[in-house]
Parts: sequence; C-alpha cells; structure tokens
Amino acid sequence: MMTRSELIDSLRRIERHFDSNAYDVWFEEQNDKDKIIYLALESEIAIRRGRLENEQLQALADKLYLLAPLLEKGIEELEKEIKKMKDFTRTMETLAKVIGLVATIITTVA
Repeated sequence: MMTRSELIDSLRRIERHFDSNAYDVWFEEQNDKDKIIYLALESEIAIRRGRLENEQLQALADKLYLLAPLLEKGIEELEKEIKKMKDFTRTMETLAKVIGLVATIITTVA
C-alpha cells in the first residue's frame, strides 16, 4: 500500500506531466469538450495533492506541538551544558594563566 508521501509524490509527477511540451501538444489535439474535462481533472489532482500536503503538515505540526515541552526542556539542558562548557573553558584558561605566572616566578627566582 502506498504511503501518504508516496501518493503525494505520484500526484506531483502527474502534475509535472501536465506541464510538459508533449502534453501541451497532445492537449491541443483534443476537442473542446475533452479539454474541459482534462482541465477539471488537472485542477482536481492539484486540489487533492494540496489537501494531502496540508494534512501531512498539520500532522507534523500536531506532533511538534505535543513534543514541544520535551524539545524546550532539551534545549534548556543543552544551553546549560554549553554554559558549563564555557565556564570550564574559562576556568582552564585562567588556570593556564596562573600556571604561566607561577612558571615565570619560578624561572625569575631560580
């Protein structure tokens, strides 16, 4: 069975076919009654694809909404870890300066 994404991709391929030169040539050869039918079908395919895409986006938005608290908590934890890392880096830089000063003092005194 075709997934929703596969169906949307299939409908897009059909729509691209409608935009081809070969289709334009074929279309011009059809009688007016058939042209009206084909144009209505093209429009219906575009509408259905659009609805499927909107439903897919809505499902994604709903999932994102449900997961938003977890995502926010994860971002907060990540920001804390980044701050700790910055603090750790600053501490190491300060420690390196102190060790450098101690080394200079020892070298000067010795």
